[in-house]
Amino acid sequence: MIVSSLHLLRQLGFRCPVRLREACCLLLLLCHVCSACAYILVFGPLVLIFSLLNCRRQGYSLASAAYGWWMHGLAFFVEKVAGTEFVLSLDHASHPFQGADNHNNNHNHNHKHDRPLEPTLSRSSTVTDLESLPRRAFVMCNHLSECDWLFICCLAARVQGALGGLRFVLKRSIGHVPLVGWALQMMHFVFIDRCWRTDEGAMGATLQQLRACVGHEERHGEHEEGHKEWRMERHEEQQQKQSQKQGSGFWLAIFPEGTDFTDRKRDACQEFARSRGLPVLNHVLLPRTRGTYLCLHSLHAVFEAVIDVTVAYDKGKGTLPDLVKMAIGRGPRRVLLHLKTLPVDAPRALRQHSFNEAMFDIYSRKDTLLSQVYATGRMPASTSTACSLHPPTVVGFASLALSGLITITITTYMCTLVLLQKEHDWW
Repeated sequence: MIVSSLHLLRQLGFRCPVRLREACCLLLLLCHVCSACAYILVFGPLVLIFSLLNCRRQGYSLASAAYGWWMHGLAFFVEKVAGTEFVLSLDHASHPFQGADNHNNNHNHNHKHDRPLEPTLSRSSTVTDLESLPRRAFVMCNHLSECDWLFICCLAARVQGALGGLRFVLKRSIGHVPLVGWALQMMHFVFIDRCWRTDEGAMGATLQQLRACVGHEERHGEHEEGHKEWRMERHEEQQQKQSQKQGSGFWLAIFPEGTDFTDRKRDACQEFARSRGLPVLNHVLLPRTRGTYLCLHSLHAVFEAVIDVTVAYDKGKGTLPDLVKMAIGRGPRRVLLHLKTLPVDAPRALRQHSFNEAMFDIYSRKDTLLSQVYATGRMPASTSTACSLHPPTVVGFASLALSGLITITITTYMCTLVLLQKEHDWW
């Protein structure tokens, strides 16, 4: 009936400012966002109580469970309501970290503390399908638009326990948003000012808190003689099995570029690269490496692997999504995700200079990959295995339905209080 009425008004010369579908998408998203306030007001004090009782891990687990449930609804909105389709390609080629690792080991083989650890079975360097993605991973991704983090969430929704444990490295200004910023700080999101003099200490403190909440104990015998390494490997395997049994996931995602891609930022970055003799990139920005290096070294005992993600849009740079378009259901129809994995010990064994060179090589490859995607509309099939992503619809739908119920209940309650107050004043 509503659609027929809108069609009749359109024939009479009236135009609706937005289409009905866009209005419904916006209303549904607003309900879900409003329910986040209820989640924060209910679970926030409980987490604070756990912290005061020196039970940080229990409080972190409670916050992660509520956060993961809510994020499943957001992922459901992106894929089933906004209609964004994801196509994943898994690359099995060698990674720059591994090549730089070998070069660094040959150059520094006499340095005992720079010797890399042998990767264990739990630290696989290749992923053959989506189900084998690690539950505890460090995720690096290029930053084309302000919606890229949503697509990382949709990827994490496929890995059991990873969405509730998904944390991002964010700009400090996001932490100043009322209520939301407090909740993100409570869940130990990493905030930066993009100034290393202030970020080094702040990031280190937050990463230490994360390690206390989600990490295992430091690996014993890491710099001891080789005859003790088998104990460490056995200890890691036991911890990994226990982690999988409990379903505790943890992803720390970072956008090393530090900001989203625009033509103005690209031009400034290219000028900087020419002046320093660095690679000149066309579709990505040069990465900032210090924060990435610090994250890997601070939480190396927690991560099972490093996931290198390249996000691309098959329609090219002219159709980059934004949050407003996503909110009204006009997001990208297809998002291409290109994944590479490597053992977490490979980049951790590098010194800062070698790590920087490896990161520049990674982003040069991303730039070449994006050039191919913009030219052909798909990932190169010669080096990857393509598969479609199928979202967990039941959990996402239940999360959205609960959000709508919470919002309607709170709205009804507030309206009832207002009406009762007016009636009391009238009498």
